[in-house]
Amino acid sequence: MLSAAKVFQDNMVLQRQKPICLWGQAAPGARVEASLGGDTAAACADGSGVWRMALPPREAETELTLRLRSGGEQLAFRHVAVGEVWLSGGQSNMEFHMKFDRDFDAAVASQLRDVRFYDVPEIAYDGEEEDFDYSQFGFWRRATAADLPWFSAVGYYFADAVGAALDVPVGIVGCNWGGTMASAWTDPRYLENTEGDVWLREYEENLPRDMAAYEMAFAANPNNNRVTLLDDPMNVKIMRDGLSREEQAAFTEQIRAMAGVESLGEEAPPLMNYGPKSEQNPGTLYDHMLKTVAPYSLRGVIWYQGESDERHPEVYATVFSRMIQCWRDLWQEELPFLFVQLAPFEEWLFCTGRAFPLLRRQQELVSKTVSNVWMTASGDAGMQWDIHPKEKRPIGQRLALLALGHVYGKDLLCDAPSLLGAEKRDGALCLRFAHGAGLHLQGDLSAALTLLDGAGRTVAAGEAAVEGDTLLLRGCGDASTVSYAQTPFYRAAIFNGAGIPAIPFTITL
Repeated sequence: MLSAAKVFQDNMVLQRQKPICLWGQAAPGARVEASLGGDTAAACADGSGVWRMALPPREAETELTLRLRSGGEQLAFRHVAVGEVWLSGGQSNMEFHMKFDRDFDAAVASQLRDVRFYDVPEIAYDGEEEDFDYSQFGFWRRATAADLPWFSAVGYYFADAVGAALDVPVGIVGCNWGGTMASAWTDPRYLENTEGDVWLREYEENLPRDMAAYEMAFAANPNNNRVTLLDDPMNVKIMRDGLSREEQAAFTEQIRAMAGVESLGEEAPPLMNYGPKSEQNPGTLYDHMLKTVAPYSLRGVIWYQGESDERHPEVYATVFSRMIQCWRDLWQEELPFLFVQLAPFEEWLFCTGRAFPLLRRQQELVSKTVSNVWMTASGDAGMQWDIHPKEKRPIGQRLALLALGHVYGKDLLCDAPSLLGAEKRDGALCLRFAHGAGLHLQGDLSAALTLLDGAGRTVAAGEAAVEGDTLLLRGCGDASTVSYAQTPFYRAAIFNGAGIPAIPFTITL
């Protein structure tokens, strides 16, 4: 009868310097005792058999054993570490496995640190764990040559950098699912009576009418088996190798025919996947995935998502802000959130980047209006014809810089350059940046820059130079509006001394 929540396993990492939350099941009213390296705690199960307790905070340590006892029953979890724990959340660019990463071979060949990874099983409905074989998920893996392929690439590079800087074990709790919207990760009550309830209405309006046909189609669709991602040849092709434009065209035609629509263009109806077993349903991943690991003690959250919110980009700031509050309420703590602004992208299969400039502005708004939230930029880490960039090291390391600077208090340059203001001086446009130490240009600035005069006419960009934290544009004194990186795909050209690209901007003088 005695059990602990599934996240408690051999090889786990427990959060240092915080109370260590434990919970599970036992006989109703039974006393449960826990011990870890000399520390003890106890609690009694409630009438439903649920028990909860917290062990006192500890400093970093390894090779511990967590023991639970109740009556004559005992559980022991071995090779436990205490260090730093972060939850990695989002969609496919956070889920993106190390096996597919461009630098995987180099990572395996390097000195692997004490980094561990727990992958929350991708479950969207009650009973799904009985429908598929989840034996490769739901336990802690260590960074070894055998297990590294299963790690989130962004999560691994983040943890590796944090571990190197702090010299402690780092655990990542992976809670992500490709192609999902922020609303799927949010308790729907947090979206009610906000502009984000457009996702709730859309769900209700598009539920299947013929449930028997829905169940047959679901059972026949091999894509609903989420436990074979690493070995599925098509997934390997898409994620690791990528699809050529010709292959994308052929694949898109197949999708169009299966969906029964004449076009997948801008005016076509969205290819929604709503239904009682869909991962896109509002709140379903919050209920079936996130809540299974709450309130596991964490330092914070890293997040990479937004691509699938392109249907309603104008409400993303509201939805994302409410999601953050929802998660913080679940943990009863204002957890730090570090997230990635969407990378440059044009088109891939039936996905386009048309809404990405607006989504990026919405993301920036969240970073400026929600406390304890920071955003990094990815302007040099995108691909024009693939929504899954193959090199995740820069993203993980930039998130680690945010953590080291804002959460761990290190004195370092960790934020992306962000426009502070602009003025005209001596016939030049002067653009001053926050976090602009070591500001410099790489590549072709003019390709990402648009200058307009007061009548909306294009002004040619003049000579560009950098003085300190200021970018000078000479010979374009007639310009009154300056825009940078305001297209779906662009090539970053403005960087600071930490190698972080500037956040896209538009300013009118």
